[in-house]
Amino acid sequence: MKKIFCLLFLLMISSALFSEEIMSLKDVKAGMKGYGLTVVKGEDAVRFDVEIIGVLHNIEPKRSLILAKFSGEEIKLSGIAQGMSGSPIYIDGKLVGALAYTWGYLKEAIGGIQPIEEMLPALKTKKEIKSEPLKFGVLDKETAEKMNYHYISPDQGRLGDFKLISTPLFVSGLNNKVVDFLKDKMNNLGFQVIQGGGDSSGLSSGKKGLKPGDAVGIQLVRGDANIAAIGTVTYVNGNQVLVFGHPFMEAGYIEMPMTRAFVHYVLPNLNISWKFASATDEVGVAYGDQETAVAGELGKKAPMMPIVIQFTNQDQKEVYHYEMVKDPVFFPNLFTGILISSVYELDAKMPEGTVIGKFKLKVKNLKENRTDTLEFNDYFIGNNEASLTQAALKLIAPIQYLTYNWFSEISLEGIEVELQKIPQYRVASLEKAVLLNDNVKPGDTVQVRVFLRLYKGDYIDKIVKFTLPKNLSEPFIQLNISSAKVENINFSTQYAQLLYPKSYEQLLKLLSLNASFNEIAVWMDADKIGAVVGGASMPNLPLSKMMNFAFKESGNYFLKGKRKVEYTKTNYLIAGYLPVYVRIDYNQD
Repeated sequence: MKKIFCLLFLLMISSALFSEEIMSLKDVKAGMKGYGLTVVKGEDAVRFDVEIIGVLHNIEPKRSLILAKFSGEEIKLSGIAQGMSGSPIYIDGKLVGALAYTWGYLKEAIGGIQPIEEMLPALKTKKEIKSEPLKFGVLDKETAEKMNYHYISPDQGRLGDFKLISTPLFVSGLNNKVVDFLKDKMNNLGFQVIQGGGDSSGLSSGKKGLKPGDAVGIQLVRGDANIAAIGTVTYVNGNQVLVFGHPFMEAGYIEMPMTRAFVHYVLPNLNISWKFASATDEVGVAYGDQETAVAGELGKKAPMMPIVIQFTNQDQKEVYHYEMVKDPVFFPNLFTGILISSVYELDAKMPEGTVIGKFKLKVKNLKENRTDTLEFNDYFIGNNEASLTQAALKLIAPIQYLTYNWFSEISLEGIEVELQKIPQYRVASLEKAVLLNDNVKPGDTVQVRVFLRLYKGDYIDKIVKFTLPKNLSEPFIQLNISSAKVENINFSTQYAQLLYPKSYEQLLKLLSLNASFNEIAVWMDADKIGAVVGGASMPNLPLSKMMNFAFKESGNYFLKGKRKVEYTKTNYLIAGYLPVYVRIDYNQD
């Protein structure tokens, strides 16, 4: 009996330590007074005064808002500031909700409180299995249209006509041009991009966990650059946490590092003030990004993707190390940003020239516990911004296909990028092709001298080779000469049936078809009839098998033609296209 009593006593103590008493929305009345908690300097929360103006019931379906006036010595100068989102509000010692909404240029500090009852469901956020693949989201409409990505339209969060308090997004370690790009795109999404809040070493007090009123961060990038959103903790129950009082991106299930934060100062502003802060120690994971709050779990770690970027510009060389969230919205935009920023550090004047890119992508197949490495190489020309955007998109596209593949759960284990900048335009245009050997028979190797005109330079020539198939029957064949990239585009159009993988292995094989602008491709299409069965090409099928595979079985395709291609590497980006006609001699011994 004594043991049972002790157990009940411990449970009561545990409940008192890890939960708070909540005031129901129906009990909140105009004229009630209470207090809020927030950090204005350092890590310790201070109190400010709250007076309820009224409750706006059903301002949107199933949504209400508490209107209140805020005052006190600690916020007298700044009023409501960005970074105060999530500040817990108490009346009679009971938690009412979180400060979440306000307006600029107010003569009094008046804002909206998100009722805690509407925030609690965010804790129940579960990981969803999507019924169809998603698209990466990008902040630039033109890029989204070109790359078939989802465009994230600028629609700042609000509740009725009440605007949420913008979340300060602190950026450090990135070039000014990249920061300006992020400001232009993300300030319309409910963020306020602020340059600063960098290295947090020496700022941490060593405190563990979080408590209501603490400054909290959601970290997107760390390492040689740091990007983190800053807000305030509203509610803690054991290892469960609610922060912000409004959405981060309203993305549903997410996995991002949740950190403590150090507030340097609150900068007063006539429009709206903001906290100048830095993310410090990681304490958990943010997982539930909902309309009324962001839910987190203390003691867990969010998976991050290691990224290494090495950039060489003539005799200068630099290596950068980053970790980035694995998120479909932030990854493509921030990866492009850190790639461009890394290069700007050594090439700030953006001279035109050529960028040679080598990419390695490590992908773990969780189903088979196997790690594969995909490699991509290519040339890019133009000013830095244009060529580096091409380089980033070159890598982002296969990552999207892998992340949202139909066949297996995967984990992106890391990205390695090597970029070399050459000041000159290394471009060569295909001008003329001369066949060097006549009287060729099936199976022979054809040699072609290709003449290329350099950009603002002389002509050069290069011999390319192509081995003919042994089972030719036509008197003449046409060889096609172009860059490997152009050949790949032509192949994708003419043999689209082969680009629908039916397994994870077929997807990897397709993504490994590394078509580069600096390779000369010599190719021909043989007139062969076959089928695509289970995603694999099966040429030269008998008619009976053809009828069975290509027509009777659903999901297979009829295929006319077979591509043969051989490549020759160059030190130039190849432009243009040339046909070469070859006469086949069947009379030779």
